[in-house]
Amino acid sequence: MALGRIDRGRYLAIGESTGVFTPQEMQAFKEILDRYEERPDTDYYLLEERDGDRLLGYLIYGEAPMTERTWEIYWIAVDKDAQGRGVGKRLVRQLEEKLARKHGRVVLRIETSSKKEYEYTRGFYARNGYLEAGRIPNFYSDGDDLITYYKEIRGGQRTPNPSPSSSASSADRRIPRLSPVSGGRARPS
Repeated sequence: MALGRIDRGRYLAIGESTGVFTPQEMQAFKEILDRYEERPDTDYYLLEERDGDRLLGYLIYGEAPMTERTWEIYWIAVDKDAQGRGVGKRLVRQLEEKLARKHGRVVLRIETSSKKEYEYTRGFYARNGYLEAGRIPNFYSDGDDLITYYKEIRGGQRTPNPSPSSSASSADRRIPRLSPVSGGRARPS
């Protein structure tokens, strides 16, 4: 569902404020935003949380190709000033509940880095019920493993949804999938 133009500068500023995305990852994110603005009815979706007009965070996800009811979380970014207030957790819960309502049973998959900078990220996934499914050593670079997490969600088993602040709201946007040639790794923060 296309919801019009996005504030590209704010999305990029939030990604940069996390302090964990590499310049290569930020370039890949810029390409995603470019493609969304050109053609907002394609493969990726953007879920966002706002406090009034202020964007607090976003989650980018998409359906895993060649699967049935498997979805991937590609990016999660929360403004540095809003971290620790449950924004990321609410975005993940909202996605889980939305997909479970629509599809009944889904598997959500996330890939991330083994670097120390991603220790909090890995803990975030574990605290939200995601299990480590596998690891490929030296995937991104020497000493930087790819770690895959997953969570199976069934429509009848609702996950608790922390209540957002009264002024917070979320929206869901569809954005385009990067071609494999575009590169870039999505390591949610």
